[in-house]
Amino acid sequence: VSFPILVWRDFEGELLVTKTKVQVSKEKYQLTERSIKQEVLQAVANYSILNEEIKLYESEKMIRAENDIKNLQEAVRFGRVRLLEAIQQQRILLQTKLLYLNAKLEWELATIELTRVLGLPIEQLEAKK
Repeated sequence: VSFPILVWRDFEGELLVTKTKVQVSKEKYQLTERSIKQEVLQAVANYSILNEEIKLYESEKMIRAENDIKNLQEAVRFGRVRLLEAIQQQRILLQTKLLYLNAKLEWELATIELTRVLGLPIEQLEAKK
């Protein structure tokens, strides 16, 4: 009866597998890190752009647009403006209001997205309002 005696074992295969696993983990980490940075930059840029767009619609402009619609209605009632012209003007004013509301909606969504990617608690959004 003979027994094989292991005199030397270098664990070369196990070390290679471990090194490979470590390298794969590092690459996954770096990929995730880059992805998160890109997502944050995208959210910040989107928020900034929409914030500037909202500023274009100052509250005075929106109040003036509302007053213009009322004035237009009175002008039609008293016959100072033709009905077709009034409808066109009203459409333009309502389109302006719709663009503002769409910009406001997109800004709110960008705020939520920014809060999400930064990992901030959602309560901070409610506190801002």
